[in-house]
Amino acid sequence: MSHHRAHPVAALLLLLLTACSHVIGRPSLDAVTPDLVLAAVKADPAAHAGQILLLGGVILDNAPGANLSTLEIYSWRLDRYGEPVAVDEAAGRFLATSERFLDPALYQPGRLVTLTARVDGHELRPLGELTYDYPLLRIVELYLWRNPYPYRSGYLSPWYYYYGPTWYQRDNPYDPAYMSYPYTPHWGRPLQP
Repeated sequence: MSHHRAHPVAALLLLLLTACSHVIGRPSLDAVTPDLVLAAVKADPAAHAGQILLLGGVILDNAPGANLSTLEIYSWRLDRYGEPVAVDEAAGRFLATSERFLDPALYQPGRLVTLTARVDGHELRPLGELTYDYPLLRIVELYLWRNPYPYRSGYLSPWYYYYGPTWYQRDNPYDPAYMSYPYTPHWGRPLQP
């Protein structure tokens, strides 16, 4: 009889282990150069050519081309699951290219992404009144997070009509109804420095 009780316990354990896994696959994570950060690549891209980074951020622009799609991304720090959780001002912006077509309807400005990418050099581009030196990265694996604006209509009371996200959907700083710690779902997930 105890043999039959072991199956549900094993299934529950397997479910718990996979629910807390990283969004990037194990082969891509194993290929990442340990302790390499975007700020170091930005300072000297030639010294890190061919090395692979784990990074994430918010899409600022998507420029699909005939053979190459290019995402302009502002770097964010990642938590232990790979979710972008805080702006990384030291790293700034970078360009991530892919031979795969990254449809602008999906990969649109404001969406969060996590990726592994190979250092391909750098590219100078105008940014307002200045010329910005972008680290140029080639995407190895890319994860697009769900849309951070899940709005819907509803009623809080018969006297108050609202239009906005429900309480459990207020988990993104780009959301106008964002509520900071400890009211977001991130309160139980410690951030990595």
